[in-house]
Amino acid sequence: IRTPPARRIPPSRRKAGVVEPDTRAILGAMLRLWTCSGLALLLCACGGGTDSAGGGEARGPAARARANAQRRGALRDELVRALGASYDEPLARVDAPERAKGSEVYERLCAGCHGRSGRGGTILARALPVEPGDLADPERAAFFSERAKLWLVAEGSRGTPMTGWKEGLDEATMIAVLDHMRTLVRPLAGAETATGAAR
Repeated sequence: IRTPPARRIPPSRRKAGVVEPDTRAILGAMLRLWTCSGLALLLCACGGGTDSAGGGEARGPAARARANAQRRGALRDELVRALGASYDEPLARVDAPERAKGSEVYERLCAGCHGRSGRGGTILARALPVEPGDLADPERAAFFSERAKLWLVAEGSRGTPMTGWKEGLDEATMIAVLDHMRTLVRPLAGAETATGAAR
């Protein structure tokens, strides 16, 4: 039995020992996301998933918010059990070049759904069956640990269109994206006032 040759990494993707994002894997993940978005648009056009006269359950903003809060709570409990003692472990520090790379990758792969500011509201986001959360909300930003957020970026979020990127991005790149996401978080209410008073 002949052993297949090991996959070679092109020189352009081996510079400085850093493996660049796998374009084919990224395209595959984006294709899955767009397929889900297309199905969501089709359902909206056909009246599926709405509180129509056909007897569908009303799903107003308040009901959706409660359902999303319950889903996030269950997911956090699951991640606490799965990650164990590592749940609260800090992520590796990000230097300036990695931070710039994280910003570029976010713009290319994440902003279509989450928006450049992290607040969502894009055309694609509104077409999804579960609209992306507000990444700029400080309370949402503090809901999951940094290690849990890395897991979600890598594996995706079950029950939502959020796909995992572990096949297309290495861990260092995902950490750089998370570092950029931290810059999008709004200050807590009253924090700016308190800062000004301290001055």
